[in-house]
Amino acid sequence: MIPNFSTAILGQPKHGKTHLAFTWPAPILVFSFDFGSNRVKGKFPDKDITIQTYDIPILDTLDLSKADNEFIKLEKQIRKDIYESLGMNYKTIVFDTGTALWDIERIAYTKERERKQLIDRDYGEINARMYSFIAQVVVAGINFVTIHHLKAEYVDEKATGNMILDGFKRTEGLVDVVLSVERRQSKKQGKIENKIVTTIKDCGFDYELCGVEIENASYDDIVMLLGLA
Repeated sequence: MIPNFSTAILGQPKHGKTHLAFTWPAPILVFSFDFGSNRVKGKFPDKDITIQTYDIPILDTLDLSKADNEFIKLEKQIRKDIYESLGMNYKTIVFDTGTALWDIERIAYTKERERKQLIDRDYGEINARMYSFIAQVVVAGINFVTIHHLKAEYVDEKATGNMILDGFKRTEGLVDVVLSVERRQSKKQGKIENKIVTTIKDCGFDYELCGVEIENASYDDIVMLLGLA
């Protein structure tokens, strides 16, 4: 029996994050807040993958007070769906993406508070909600995978040149394993070759695995490396 564990998969768009997540044990339930899950599912025709999609209102301004009240209804529905899913015998639950879920929580709470922007103390409530989503899945004994985009890091309004997780900042500290996925190109005998390289960015099972790279990785590769299989 391979124990369940929690994972964050980070990377740029179209670099293979969702594809990697879909190699986890089935049946898989995907809470899809972003585009692309259904397209990737087509690459796994024989796997039991259920995708729960949501119609997310479009907000074309940074003034969050202009957000539609539908954001509040949407947030409540997502929370209800996540908690109800814990008793449905899924082996893996995926958030695609945790970045988008964070934005939904942030916008919905801003609307609840009837503000244009959040203030620092407001983030305590949002953090509590995001923490609960992760903790509830893990405690239920289900594999948890949250997919995140990256964003440029700024210190004192100056770019550091680093890319960091876009979304709930505590995610990397809460999950067991943090993976970074990157599509790389190389030229061999005049031909362009593409490969997906997964790097273990952080690992609660064995810190010496940090920095290890795996080409075209899958769940089986990960658990073998972690010594769980």
